[in-house]
Amino acid sequence: MAEPAENNQTPADGNTTTNGSTDENKGSGTFTQEQLGKKLSEERNRLREQFEKDKQKAVDDAIAEYERKAKLTEDERQKEAFAEREAAVEKREHEITMRERRSEALAIMSERNIPTNLVDYVVDVDESKTKSNIEALDKEWRKALEEGVKAKIGNSTPRDKSQRTPTQNQRKIGRDDGQGNTSF
Repeated sequence: MAEPAENNQTPADGNTTTNGSTDENKGSGTFTQEQLGKKLSEERNRLREQFEKDKQKAVDDAIAEYERKAKLTEDERQKEAFAEREAAVEKREHEITMRERRSEALAIMSERNIPTNLVDYVVDVDESKTKSNIEALDKEWRKALEEGVKAKIGNSTPRDKSQRTPTQNQRKIGRDDGQGNTSF
């Protein structure tokens, strides 16, 4: 199989890349294997450098924290540990409360036939705020539904077609006397 010939022509301005292709190819989205390899290598090196910086910062922070805690007295360590546990408990309570509010909101929204995928827009830590958010959403949802239905049916009320009177053509065809006899 013959390989395609490389573009070894130099443009009038003299700008070429390493394989002889013009700088115009950089913006066109077409890359040679060599160009692609070079770009991937550059990106890999950049990511590796960023990872090393982040890792070194994390190590330095951990060392600094260890040294800071080493200088604390026993009483200060206990107070700090208590504060950390307290913060963890508060965070856990907040998560539980939010789960409960979400569950309650889902139940209310299901009862009112409001799409439950909108639940995250109404949930709040405060129960009354969650309920007022649901009320507002319900009002707007019903209004939007009504407008959508009116737009579809053209603001006319559908008629009950089962109670129609016979048309002129139906009268000409024949009449049933109720005993299975049709007169013309």
